[in-house]
Amino acid sequence: REAAATAVGEMGSEAKELIPQLQQLFSDENWSVREAAATAVGEMGSEAKELIPQLQQLFSDENWSVREAAATAVGNLGSETKQLIPQLQQLLSDEYSFIRQAAAIAVIQIGKLNTQQILPILNAAHKSSYEEAVLRFIAYFVSGGEPNAVTLIQWLGSPEEYPYENNKFDDTRKEGKKVLKLFAEIGQATETLDDLRPELERQIAQVVDRVKWDEIQKLLKQLESNNPDATDAEKQAFVTACIPPNNRQRFVGALQAGGKEALKELLDNPYVNVGVAIVEGWQNPN
Repeated sequence: REAAATAVGEMGSEAKELIPQLQQLFSDENWSVREAAATAVGEMGSEAKELIPQLQQLFSDENWSVREAAATAVGNLGSETKQLIPQLQQLLSDEYSFIRQAAAIAVIQIGKLNTQQILPILNAAHKSSYEEAVLRFIAYFVSGGEPNAVTLIQWLGSPEEYPYENNKFDDTRKEGKKVLKLFAEIGQATETLDDLRPELERQIAQVVDRVKWDEIQKLLKQLESNNPDATDAEKQAFVTACIPPNNRQRFVGALQAGGKEALKELLDNPYVNVGVAIVEGWQNPN
């Protein structure tokens, strides 16, 4: 049966009439037969596209050789299998490097991906130091160099250096808002990506910490002028209270990263209430 499946594959598209028989081999008890059947489908090209659902089922086969053959076959079918991108992305986290490589190559063969779709590739870059450079290149290649994708690749996916480490990050407020907006857009899509999610959270903290937020600088100068003896904790409390509600949670999260001791100083701090009144007056031109 294995030899028969191999022969069908070698015949290519000319063996189209044998597809019903080939389909039966996908459930064969022998893993080598299932592997040969998957390989044959890939070699037959678009003539065998009706067997794409069967290839998808083989992605979860217990045998790693079968999973690798299925991923390779999907790649050979190209754009015909674009609906299987989510399943291929899952294979990028397979325990076997051969399968991860086959899935990555298949993604390239299928065609261009959007910003959300390259996230699993960047997540997979964390799995092995030997593969991260290749996977990061694949993420760039399949994105077509789209600006938002390039920004994500600079910040995520275990790069050798992050933008703030090689002085390539423009720490102006405009650039900071741009990066944070992009991070917000992909936030939900990273919830199931076990390596990328914590990396994203770290990068958000880095941007918030490094950007020169003009409004906050003005508030701190005002506070220092009116209250020259204010402690750092009091300054933090003041700024937190003055931020617009829709932005406040982001800064509260940054303050929480300071630990319990920092939070103790902030609780019941009189500058919170006083600060709100001061800023309301400062914002009033009269």
